[in-house]
Amino acid sequence: MTTRRIDRLITRIRRDTGNIDYSSTSGIPQRDIAEYLTDAQTNIQLAIAKQHRSAFVKESFLNTVANQEAYDLPYDALFEASPRTVEYASTGQLQDYYLLEKRELLERQTRYAGEPWFYFRRNKQILLNPRPQRSVTSGVRLQYPQRLPTLFPPAGQIIVSYDTPSRTIDALTLDPSGTYFFPEYLTEDDFVSIVAADGTPVVTSIPIYAIDLNTGVIDIGSNHQIRATESAPTGGQFLVPGYWASTHSLLEPTVEPYLIAYGVWKVQKRDSNDDSSEQTPELLAMLDQIVDAYADLTQDVDRVTVLTDWEI
Repeated sequence: MTTRRIDRLITRIRRDTGNIDYSSTSGIPQRDIAEYLTDAQTNIQLAIAKQHRSAFVKESFLNTVANQEAYDLPYDALFEASPRTVEYASTGQLQDYYLLEKRELLERQTRYAGEPWFYFRRNKQILLNPRPQRSVTSGVRLQYPQRLPTLFPPAGQIIVSYDTPSRTIDALTLDPSGTYFFPEYLTEDDFVSIVAADGTPVVTSIPIYAIDLNTGVIDIGSNHQIRATESAPTGGQFLVPGYWASTHSLLEPTVEPYLIAYGVWKVQKRDSNDDSSEQTPELLAMLDQIVDAYADLTQDVDRVTVLTDWEI
C-alpha cells in the first residue's frame, strides 16, 4: 500500500496552516511543499534503514565487462547506505553466485584480472578486485537499500507513442483534456517519470528539453530507451517531474501523520510562526514510533551469543 496522493496531503497542510491561496507570484508554491514532504520521507527512510538493515532492500544485477574494475550502483540506490551483499558469478547463472568480501580501499590492487573475491565502495560505485577477466551478463548480483522516489503532484496524464520492438518512447505529450493539466510543473526539471494511478513507477529518468505550455507537447529528444526492468507505458498514466519520482509515498499509509506534521512545521517556520518550535518534540516522537513499527526482529538479529554453563 501507499499513502494518499501527494497533492491531497499538500491540501491538508495548506488548510492546517492557512496557506490556501497561492499563485506564480505569491504564496507558497506546490513545489516547495512537495519538497518538504520528500524531506520528511527521507528522514523516515534513513531512520528506519539505520535501525533495520533489512528494510527497503532490493535485488539487482550488473553486467561485468572484461578488465573493467568500477561499476555504478543502481540509480535508485540509497547512497547513504552500503550494499547489503555483493555477489559474483563467472557464468551469470543462479547456482554459481558467491559472496564477495567488502574491503578497504587501502587494500586495492589493480595488477591483474581474474575471478573477483573482494569489492570496495567508492562514492556511487563498487570496485571489483581482482577486476573481472571476462564479460558476463548479470555477472554481479546486488542486494542494496532502494532510495524512495521523490514526491510531487501529478503534472497530468499522458499521450504516448511507444515502439514495442525497440522498447523506446518516441513521443510524449501531456494530455490537455486529461483530469490534470499542469505543464508549468515541468519547467524546472531536467527529467520526468511516468507512474501508475497508485504511484507505482513505470518509466523513470526521461529527459525533458522543452514543453509547450499550451499543447502539452514535450521534447524528449529523438527517443527514450526504457530499462529492461521497466514496463511499457500506456496512455492515461501520470507524468511527474523528477528523475526517480512518484505521486505517492511508497511507505505505508501509517506515515501520513508524520508527513503532514513535518510539512506543517516547515510552512510555519517559513511564516516565522512561533508554534513551529512546539512541534519539534512531537515530530521526533512520531519518527521514533514509525521506526519501532518497522522492527523485524527475525531479520535484524544477526547472531545470538550462546552462554556456557560457567557464564550463567
